[in-house]
Amino acid sequence: MTIHDERSHVQWSVGDIALASAICLGAFGVFFLAVGGVASADRWERELSLLAWLAALAESVLLLAVWLIVVKKHRLPWAAAGLRLPAHGKSFLLAVAALLGSLAFTATYAFVASTLGFDVLVPEQLPTGLAGDGAYILLTAIALGVWVPFVEEVFFRGFLFAGLAVRYGLLVGVVLSAALFALVHFSVATIIPIFVTGVLFALVYHTTGSIWIPMAAHSAQNLIALLASKFALPEVGSRVGDGLGML
Repeated sequence: MTIHDERSHVQWSVGDIALASAICLGAFGVFFLAVGGVASADRWERELSLLAWLAALAESVLLLAVWLIVVKKHRLPWAAAGLRLPAHGKSFLLAVAALLGSLAFTATYAFVASTLGFDVLVPEQLPTGLAGDGAYILLTAIALGVWVPFVEEVFFRGFLFAGLAVRYGLLVGVVLSAALFALVHFSVATIIPIFVTGVLFALVYHTTGSIWIPMAAHSAQNLIALLASKFALPEVGSRVGDGLGML
């Protein structure tokens, strides 16, 4: 799938992209204010899985924004935002490559930052209570390992990247979509590795034309981070992400 091929699908304007981005940033801002206001930090430390579910629910606004612009306003099918199967089954090998590339860069970045003493840039250890216990583990895995990657890939790759790449070229589309992807995670320690991950996911989407491929890599990375937190693997957890920040 090339930029030329995408032109027949992408009909939303730069104004549409700006509006959708503003809606999402505003909703995220309200969420963080609400979380900070409804309870103390101590409560959320004890109920991290609940906070994870609330964060996943808040991210539904990404899908809502795409629906408002792509489906409702322009009357396009969801396939226009990448919800289509890849042309070749082997495309899923690119998901593996993107996942390995993302993990390798994140591990190298964390090692270099730690070695140089830049503590503010070292991803924190994942909180052990993030996954929850019992049946809650499955719910958290669905929320952070399935739902969050799905809505983020539809928005950042299928909608944002595609719209920017068609109008300004592949490089601008990749860089700007990856930059916003990193910024909305609100974590200084992981902004660079998340940006690189966003670049990899955008290139995979550009190559395959299907959000299911970068979503597979995104989902796997989130689940690895979640498993690391559950089984207290600090070296793995600190290299994959910093709690909700990298998810």
